[in-house]
Amino acid sequence: MTSAMKQQFKAHLENLHEMLDFVKHSAALSGLHSNLLWMVELAAEEVIVNIIKHGFPQELAKEGVKNPVIEICCEGLPLEEGVQIIIKDQGIPFDPLLHAPPAPIGLTLETMPIGGFGVYLFRKMMDNASYRHINGSNELTLVKRNSP
Repeated sequence: MTSAMKQQFKAHLENLHEMLDFVKHSAALSGLHSNLLWMVELAAEEVIVNIIKHGFPQELAKEGVKNPVIEICCEGLPLEEGVQIIIKDQGIPFDPLLHAPPAPIGLTLETMPIGGFGVYLFRKMMDNASYRHINGSNELTLVKRNSP
């Protein structure tokens, strides 16, 4: 198991590629198979974009969250079994796992609404996802294992 890699980023869309590069690089160093890296990157993108777009409204700036940050911690699982990614923010408390839309079963491209399936997507791509709100922070943990 590798040691955890942790970094904070300003919660702005212009920093998205830097955050995703960090996640992908850390996951690779943690021993995640290269053919699975795209899944981790896409799942992290869905989570991070939602945090930036919906987690920090103007009201939070009035309460003292003027420069919101996203903290990302990546850690290898024992015996190089995969990677665990923890994404933290101090935005509005929100459990995306409770508010996931239903699976898009029976929908066609014409009837499918735009947006809203990011949570469904990252839950399908990851082997495990959990959420908790602790010490004023949202904390979403994603796990991707090397085994099928």
